[in-house]
Amino acid sequence: VLKDSETMFVDTNIAQTLNNLSISISFVVLIIILVVYLPFGVFKIIVALGR
Repeated sequence: VLKDSETMFVDTNIAQTLNNLSISISFVVLIIILVVYLPFGVFKIIVALGR
């Protein structure tokens, strides 16, 4: 019985870690998208204002 609850705890722990990992990955992707596309948006605004 003890062993079963231990493996169950490890499983939920792994699931929690994977969940946190996916959150961090999506956060990093969001930051990359912002860093890549923000300069383009600012550049387009400057070009539009320049005209």
